Amino acid sequence: QGLNRDDVIGPEYELLRLRRETDSGLLCECRNVHLNRRTDIGFLPRESAEYPRDLAAFFDDAQSASFIDPKRFIKTHDLGLTEGGVPYFVMEHFEGETLRALIEKHGPMDPLRVAFIGVELCRALDLVHAKGITHGALSPDCIAIHHDIDQWTESIKVYDCGCGSLRKKLSEP
Repeated sequence: QGLNRDDVIGPEYELLRLRRETDSGLLCECRNVHLNRRTDIGFLPRESAEYPRDLAAFFDDAQSASFIDPKRFIKTHDLGLTEGGVPYFVMEHFEGETLRALIEKHGPMDPLRVAFIGVELCRALDLVHAKGITHGALSPDCIAIHHDIDQWTESIKVYDCGCGSLRKKLSEP
């Protein structure tokens, strides 16, 4: 997509690895060099940034995510344009794999595990539905699953579910 190390928001972030690439952009794992903390940065494809509607939806999604419960949704910390003009948003780093990757790697899952993931996903969606908001593009690529081996637990978080333009609704009292 024409992204290079210099595009990663200047000297504050060190690019560690590409986590995934889709039609809607790149997700990279980075390190905030000042705080020595891992973070993820999402980039909109350069071509999409040329369309004002796509650019507005990208920023709306990023801003909206900052208003949703951080227990079940990935929290957004910052957003902007790189010096090269690539739109980005900085979000918390969540270690885990997407539901799609998990299914591709292991095949069919145990019914109890599927039920657990389903219940957790319903709880996440209930938070936004209670505010009169519906998701727009929920897919297995948007659901991250974390395995805590020490605690023998799993948790899920929703990355981006196409919730653009929620900001106004979510920020209302």
